[in-house]
Amino acid sequence: MLSLILKGTNACNLRCSYCSLGKKEQVQMLGQKEMRNALFWFLEYAKARKQCKVSIILHGGEPFIVPAEQYRFCFQELREKYPGVEIRYSAQTNGYQLSEEHLKLIQDYKIRIGISLDGDKSIHDRQRRDVYGNPTYEKIMENIHILKKNAIPVSLLMVVTSYHQQMDFRFFDFLAKEKIPVKINPLYQSGEAKEHPDLAISGGGYGQFLIALFDYLIQHEVDLHVSPLEELLHAILYEDSPRGCNFCNSCLESFLCINQKGDIYPCGRFSDNELCKIGNISEGIWAEGNERIAEIRARRNEKLPLKCFRCKYLRLCHAGCSACSYHQDSENVPDGLCEDYYMVFEYLSGLGLMKYKKYLEDRKRKIQIILTGGKNEL
Repeated sequence: MLSLILKGTNACNLRCSYCSLGKKEQVQMLGQKEMRNALFWFLEYAKARKQCKVSIILHGGEPFIVPAEQYRFCFQELREKYPGVEIRYSAQTNGYQLSEEHLKLIQDYKIRIGISLDGDKSIHDRQRRDVYGNPTYEKIMENIHILKKNAIPVSLLMVVTSYHQQMDFRFFDFLAKEKIPVKINPLYQSGEAKEHPDLAISGGGYGQFLIALFDYLIQHEVDLHVSPLEELLHAILYEDSPRGCNFCNSCLESFLCINQKGDIYPCGRFSDNELCKIGNISEGIWAEGNERIAEIRARRNEKLPLKCFRCKYLRLCHAGCSACSYHQDSENVPDGLCEDYYMVFEYLSGLGLMKYKKYLEDRKRKIQIILTGGKNEL
């Protein structure tokens, strides 16, 4: 399925200390006509690639700063012009402001919601405050409960920083109880993060966090979907490639990004780098844009970094996220999280896998005891 990351605005109602956009020299938003044209361009592009199912991910900035009626107009236009295309909508939001109009839009178009929440109140409010410096955790939790009350699927995105080194993992018990899956990303050194070196995690810190969390989930039998742990464990168990763009060597076949200026990028992470622009909605993808795509694709295939060619876990990560390691006019290098992922792969392939199998055996035994009323304890 082809996915479009639509960054309709770079405006935001929070001032996160690690914002990848950095300090905005100019706040911009796609107008209604420009947004419609952007979506039409994407659907025509998908049609040329014989894609009958597409995904549109509302992103930003904060996507729900864009008026709900603008999205509704554009989505209705798509529905009328492309009746044969199945369009799935989702949004990555900070969850801080949720108007009645946006809530109705979410319900009407079955928009799946991902909310950025960096852990419990003590951690989240240290790094994700509003434009006036006020904490945001309580308001976001209130909106999460509103979404769940309205039967709207919610997942979380958590960014791991130095503050998480002492995190209380009982927060994940709460997520399991609420049935809220979570994706855990590392802090990328871009934008505002460069101005806050105190947030950076040391080499291997992200990997250590994932391993410690895995052990906690197993030890306390916490039934929760945690990405990327679940995807990596599944890939190791079934000798497959993990799901997720970070680990896929064909990610460029699945994603595009259009930003608030109508510029086209290979994916959302590339959109923070003006040098990685590949076209715009008025001209489409340029010839040099296709050349750039080919360069980036080659980095994860025939022009892999030498270190990756020798790595026993190449099939699991394919040299890691291209956007995090692609540098024009320079030798290809592994993803900056190479050490972290190697650590996690090594653990999940050995001791972690043993713990997981024992966990499954224990669960099976408990289920059998329940089903037999304790008469047959196998």
